[in-house]
Amino acid sequence: MNLLPRLFLFILMSSFFAAIGRSESLKVGDAAPVVSGVTDSGTTLNLADVYKDHTYTVVFFYPKALTGGCTKQACAFRDSYEKYKKAGAEVIGISGDDAASHKAFAKKYRLPFTLLSMTLNIQALIM
Repeated sequence: MNLLPRLFLFILMSSFFAAIGRSESLKVGDAAPVVSGVTDSGTTLNLADVYKDHTYTVVFFYPKALTGGCTKQACAFRDSYEKYKKAGAEVIGISGDDAASHKAFAKKYRLPFTLLSMTLNIQALIM
């Protein structure tokens, strides 16, 4: 199994888990959690499919669409999106917002990547 494609995901998710009080961080080489959610277009997306289709997967988490810090974060990924694509990476943004909020956020800021709605079940991810 080629673990290199998931490197970006491990780094981003390890900081996310550390922030919510996880006792141990994900390490390079750990299997990436396989989760699914509803996209900004209303379809279901399983991250396992994204992992298979791309060399790298960059997943970023944000608390709420259309807020100051989250907008800056998403726009930074938007502005660098072509660099990620050239490197073989797909970018996915995840928050607990519903699909309609994500759709409005993506349209207003011309976000070229998928936004995924999910309520994370942290216990399921770390077991």
